[in-house]
Amino acid sequence: MHGADRIKLHIEARWRDNLGDAGVDRLGRAFSQVIALSEASALPPKPQGGKKH
Repeated sequence: MHGADRIKLHIEARWRDNLGDAGVDRLGRAFSQVIALSEASALPPKPQGGKKH
């Protein structure tokens, strides 16, 4: 197992300790939805120019 894999497993274990299995599953689904939206360019474009006063 590579170092990055060990780190990922450690982080997941800490989140699971705090959120429980169901919480981690919900969080994973939420992240997947955000990624899918981003990849599908479904997010609105960033505003152009400076701030409006």
